[in-house]
Amino acid sequence: MIITCPNCKTKYNLPDAKIPAGGAKVKCSKCAHVFQAKPPKLEPEDQALDLLERPEAQAPAGSSQAFEDAFDEAVSDARKPAPKPASKPRPEPEPEPEPEEDEADTPYGEEAPAEEETPAEDEAVEEEPVEDEAPAEEEEAAEPEDEGPHLDGDLTLDGGPAKKPAKRKKPLLLALLLCVLALVLVYVTYVLQPVLPFKLPALPFNLPGVKAPASEQDAESPAARVKKIALRNMRQYVVVNEKTGPVFVIEGKAVNTFDSPKEHIRVEAALYDANGNVLGSKQMLCGNTLSQLQLQVQTEEEINTGLTSEVGVLSNNTFLKPGMDTPFMIVFFNPPKNIKEFGVKVIDARDPAQ
Repeated sequence: MIITCPNCKTKYNLPDAKIPAGGAKVKCSKCAHVFQAKPPKLEPEDQALDLLERPEAQAPAGSSQAFEDAFDEAVSDARKPAPKPASKPRPEPEPEPEPEEDEADTPYGEEAPAEEETPAEDEAVEEEPVEDEAPAEEEEAAEPEDEGPHLDGDLTLDGGPAKKPAKRKKPLLLALLLCVLALVLVYVTYVLQPVLPFKLPALPFNLPGVKAPASEQDAESPAARVKKIALRNMRQYVVVNEKTGPVFVIEGKAVNTFDSPKEHIRVEAALYDANGNVLGSKQMLCGNTLSQLQLQVQTEEEINTGLTSEVGVLSNNTFLKPGMDTPFMIVFFNPPKNIKEFGVKVIDARDPAQ
């Protein structure tokens, strides 16, 4: 075995036989350290082999043959069939009462013949119905199987009830959900029709919150084109021009109340006398106005040029979204003296070019 000095770690190879079981003191030849050397610990397998090699572990002579004989005898006993339990004796039938015979019928000195006993036959007769009882019960138990088809379904080829197909509820619910979703999508599309870049076909019925589109004839008529252009903040006054004299001025605002953009709104103003006769009328595109100073100092040509300027029309009278307005001003030079009232109306409004 190999031992190691705990002081200098020098290893020595010593025979196992020189170290007793209790250990021995040894001295290191290098550092002169004395320490206890113990034999190595035996593994479980080595301990078992050591025990078997000891004299007391050896089996006595002849014991192996006796063990084999006892083992063979036990195996042969186990292979023998178990004896059947003895059947209980059947009770003998009670003898039937015999009719009394007259003494005269029996000769004196003779005995009545004894009845023949046939226990074997009685037992055989009694055993026969016992053997037939089991098949009878089996037939009775098998009879319900031969009955007609069950009430809860038809019979399949193997005799079992046919399985009913499971109801498919999920496809039906999914189809219903898709229909509802499609209806909601159509409704929302018609509600948002005014802001969509395309037109939807007219519905044969009215939906709540959806305005029915006007027919093509109504859309092309002048009245349909201007029916939702409102006039607000209108007023009239007279201004004395230095060059032409008094001028009659009408101004206000045109508001787009349509659901879609409009542009090039045109208005017409008329002057009436006390009898409602028209004294004069004038049309003008909205979008241009003049100040009080311009009305007082500019010539008639300059005033007309300023009120018909394309710059004002492009700036204030194009692509008017719903709710937007555009100003207008109409000027009458040398107005009649018998003016009693005036009127303004919208005569045209166009859709923006696509």
